[in-house]
Amino acid sequence: MKNQAGLTMTLTLDEFHPLLVLKEVVEWEKIKSLIEKSLDKDQRGLRRDLDHHVRVMILQMYLRGSYRELVERLKGDAYARLFCGLEQDDHPYGPTAYIKFINEISPQAYEDINFFYKYRKETRPY
Repeated sequence: MKNQAGLTMTLTLDEFHPLLVLKEVVEWEKIKSLIEKSLDKDQRGLRRDLDHHVRVMILQMYLRGSYRELVERLKGDAYARLFCGLEQDDHPYGPTAYIKFINEISPQAYEDINFFYKYRKETRPY
């Protein structure tokens, strides 16, 4: 990675960090499918950066903090950034954008996602 001054930086990350393990075990396509079906019914649904918004939603479920806290974490936590697909120069959206996305998902789809993972404890890396 290069910073603004053009200097190269190298980060060594622990491949067994819980967020990197979680990123590998989450069934992204299944979750995305549930959300896309929900957004298809509501034409207001966010379409851009769907992968990123889904990843942020799952990270928020995992961390159980506020979206404001999550945005702050995404600014400096390399593992959280990697989990959500943010590149070095990418900036997270504000908390309002993430909350708007969550509000556009039908309650049924949100319950389906929670139900899907509630009984999958063997996949939890923590």
